[in-house]
Amino acid sequence: MIFNYNTSLFRKNFRGESYWGPLGLIFNGNNFEFYLWSPNANRVHFAIYKDPEDKIPAEIIVMSKNNDVWFCQINASFHGYSYNLLIEHHDLKITEALDPYAFSIAPFDWRKNESPKAYLIDIFSEKTGKNPSKLEGFNKNPQIDAQIYQLHIRDFSSISKKTENKGTFIGALENDVFSYLNSLKFNFLQLLPIHSCYNFSQKNASILHKGDGNGHFSTYNWGYDPIGYFSINSSYSTDPIDPYLRIFEFKKFVDSAHKNKIGIVLDVDFSHTFKNSILEDVAHGHFYRDEAAVLPAGFPPLDTRKPMAFRLILDSLIFFTKYYKVDGFRFNLASFLDKKAITVIASELKKVNPNILLYGDFSNFSDLPSRNRLEKGKSGNSFNFGYLNDTIQTAIIGSGNPRDKGLILSKTSKKFAAYVSSIPGNIANFDFQNLPYSKKKYDLFANDISLNLAYLTCYNGPTLADKILSSTTRIGKREFIEVYRQALMMINFVQGKISLSAGTEFAFSRICDFSGGSYQNCYPNLNIKRPPFSFLAGKYLDFHSDKTTDFTNGLNFEILKNNEIKEKIFDFLAEINQFRQNSPFFRLDTNQKIKKQLKFETVDNNKGLIIFKITAKNKVIKVIHNFSHLSYEYDFKNFNILFSSKIKVIPNLIQKHQSILLIKNS
Repeated sequence: MIFNYNTSLFRKNFRGESYWGPLGLIFNGNNFEFYLWSPNANRVHFAIYKDPEDKIPAEIIVMSKNNDVWFCQINASFHGYSYNLLIEHHDLKITEALDPYAFSIAPFDWRKNESPKAYLIDIFSEKTGKNPSKLEGFNKNPQIDAQIYQLHIRDFSSISKKTENKGTFIGALENDVFSYLNSLKFNFLQLLPIHSCYNFSQKNASILHKGDGNGHFSTYNWGYDPIGYFSINSSYSTDPIDPYLRIFEFKKFVDSAHKNKIGIVLDVDFSHTFKNSILEDVAHGHFYRDEAAVLPAGFPPLDTRKPMAFRLILDSLIFFTKYYKVDGFRFNLASFLDKKAITVIASELKKVNPNILLYGDFSNFSDLPSRNRLEKGKSGNSFNFGYLNDTIQTAIIGSGNPRDKGLILSKTSKKFAAYVSSIPGNIANFDFQNLPYSKKKYDLFANDISLNLAYLTCYNGPTLADKILSSTTRIGKREFIEVYRQALMMINFVQGKISLSAGTEFAFSRICDFSGGSYQNCYPNLNIKRPPFSFLAGKYLDFHSDKTTDFTNGLNFEILKNNEIKEKIFDFLAEINQFRQNSPFFRLDTNQKIKKQLKFETVDNNKGLIIFKITAKNKVIKVIHNFSHLSYEYDFKNFNILFSSKIKVIPNLIQKHQSILLIKNS
């Protein structure tokens, strides 16, 4: 059993049909035991297949029922075979069902309507490898100090010339992913979902070059269509049909991260499954919110208010925290999980790892009433569960509209005010006095600074480079670099956690491949005639590149051979990250410290000018942002310039569209 629910808040807070004993597959040393909660079934058979592609079982075992739980024993000689469940319902209809607790799901082709099966394995076998080491020697507070690099594991090695194991955990290790992140001074790696997913043929996950896409059937997937919450996507393994290798290799991946003092955060999606029959066939009416008026992805959402649905989610989270030693979770579409569930998740996971990092997408997109869920701008929390902060993103680079400009290109009063509110970390109780700032609760959402997770770019939007290219014309090489650097300074020089998407460090661009399935999300590059760099010459730019090719998504590290990009963007970001980690100025860990130690000197909307100072440990810095087309004289006396968005610094002058960080002489 993954977790003892006798002392859990879960058992105390949830009512309804439930079961607290073992579930799924257990190897006892002599044979396998299998437990399934299916209260409405007439009969259940455990079907064993020699090969997952077989349609006729090699063996069928009749399961026995005790209360609502079905049980059987399986001879150890079937180790490595695959299995599924044949469930007879009250209407005598028989459906094939997947074990909700399967540790290793066999590759299958959804396009051929193949029924997914799981492997009969011992999760504690030596074949799974050594347990990952713990994240030790990490002397930071993740709730405040996390600097997160968002990555789809496939992208790190998919177009690499350095590795044969492209698109896998091992491929990323062969490409020295953690040395790379250390050179950039990131301390957390967030992986897009690695659970087994449905809408993706894992049997044939070959790398897709330009023109290799097949529309919606392209074999590239971000993973937000889960089919099993305990099984790792086999395509990220060097051998997808080996049931143990994906486990072994992910353990190795996590262990390597921890030895490099980097935490692993998993992106998880518990708002929905790709097909609701996945769980409905096991226990009809016990997993989904069928009456939901708002759907997360075409089907009713998982219902965390139902005990066994929530137990499945909590078991998965605890399993990955205990077994794989992961260090945190990002919850996609977290607004579909009810408030009680989020509270219990935080409480129970902190019992396993007191420093676990938790954050999510708490937008207003949900079928649940606001009073029953967490929502940015309407409800905070007291248990350090972070909120993705789109306020600062929109202020800096603009909205999802490709033509909408952020402050780095054009000042508006609304975006100016929103950014002012973001500088103290969007805390609700900061005293702005008579300064122009956004008074919207949505922009002052953090009752505690630990709730703020400021991000500049993420997977389901444009890269920073593409947002610039799609929203302004005739931008030259130097101007592009300086605009880019201003965005990096603006996102980093605020209070709270920071998150950047992979490739931001070298001005990565997602060039549209019209053979893929996301071409409708491609927008024109307004600088196609005279791009600032040759690698930014894509005619159309993909803003949502889920179902497309590796040509679009693969990280092109060859760009770093360009000295200007390497020195003026990559190294610049690394120096900023190091400054954040090694100094206290942007890691003030309470609202009270922020209110006391951060003071605004100038906030002038008409001039487009913001100047503030932070005092910490007897040192003082000043940060200056100029969003206007005018330059202003300013006395730098007794201060040195540490960072400037402009390549050429002019003493005692704030140049137009310039950001500066000054530090007071000792």
